Amino acid sequence: LNNLSSNGTLLAFANQAKARIVNPKLSGRSAMVGTIATEDGAAVMECKWCTFDGTAPYLALALKSGLQVWSADAHRMFLWAPIATMLAKETQGGPVHDLHTVGLCSFTSGGVDCLCVGSSVGTVVVFHHDRTQGKFTLAQSLRTKAPSEHEPAVAALASSARGSGGVLLARADGAGAIQLWSTTDGNTFIAGCRIVAEDVACTGVCVREQLVVGAYSNGELRVHDADSGAKLARVAAHARWINALAIHPTKLTVAAASEDTHVSVWNIAQEADSVTVKNASFWQVQDAILCGVAFLGKGGETVAASAYDSNVLHTWSLP
Repeated sequence: LNNLSSNGTLLAFANQAKARIVNPKLSGRSAMVGTIATEDGAAVMECKWCTFDGTAPYLALALKSGLQVWSADAHRMFLWAPIATMLAKETQGGPVHDLHTVGLCSFTSGGVDCLCVGSSVGTVVVFHHDRTQGKFTLAQSLRTKAPSEHEPAVAALASSARGSGGVLLARADGAGAIQLWSTTDGNTFIAGCRIVAEDVACTGVCVREQLVVGAYSNGELRVHDADSGAKLARVAAHARWINALAIHPTKLTVAAASEDTHVSVWNIAQEADSVTVKNASFWQVQDAILCGVAFLGKGGETVAASAYDSNVLHTWSLP
């Protein structure tokens, strides 16, 4: 899972039971804009900047114990949703081992603002956002099986607009699958194709209109068609597990951070029914298990990466 997120100006990263907000243009202690510490000491699994059409960014935290949504300056909490409330149906049969939330994305469809959070039991929980009151309310849960049936844990979520107000939602899981849903109103979600990879975990996912990009535990990046699920490209991007995947804010370019201590950037080009993937950059952070990656700056001209159990962020300029 990607523990680093950018809103173009600020970076936020998860570090144990804290989420830290950083302004990379500043140096020293002044670069630390804010810190959110969970009151119950629950681990922050993932943090994500979430924006809705024309609104100020929120910072969403997927926790071991639930979901929180904060203002960008970390001064006000807009939502606290305990995991027992979000997953009441899934836990009716008794306690679930290692229950937590993971995977975050946000979008607006048909004028409805949606914040989605994944879970270790495979459920994707959808919250609606009221812009007038600034409130988030639990709207529905998405699964491909009944709550009593097993589904693999969510590894990552992603979304992308698809014309006429429609949105594509993608859920990557630890069993190697990417499940797609589409919505045109933020209320009705129609299950689309299921992209399956054998003998690997899908560790990250990005979507951009018609294309779905998945990152995998064998170091591969794979590009699929969103409608048919057909595999369009396959790249041996890294030597080890890819921990994080991010997509450029405006270009069809992705960045991956891996356990092999490297960050890679790839340009994807689509012409008719063919897709080509070319490496744009490759950087190493020695002796670091990289677990977060994000594009930074208004034009996404900088790539940032974070490492496991470290407060140090690394940045590079795109060529």
